[in-house]
Amino acid sequence: MKYVTAGIAFVLIWFGTSFLIGLILVFIIKPDYPVLVGVGFDWINLPGTIIGFFAGLHSARATIRKAKEKE
Repeated sequence: MKYVTAGIAFVLIWFGTSFLIGLILVFIIKPDYPVLVGVGFDWINLPGTIIGFFAGLHSARATIRKAKEKE
């Protein structure tokens, strides 16, 4: 069960972080064409995707570590 919880936390943190960083970049840079914000590999979404991946990885590891301490 702890791995399912860690997987769900990973996905939620990854998408949430990449979405927020994408929004911040869109407000700062203000591109003149429509942009879809979220997980992606274009130049506006790539920083959020990378940072979100590592934030999700950290969250999953912390969730598993906490579950092992309780056992």
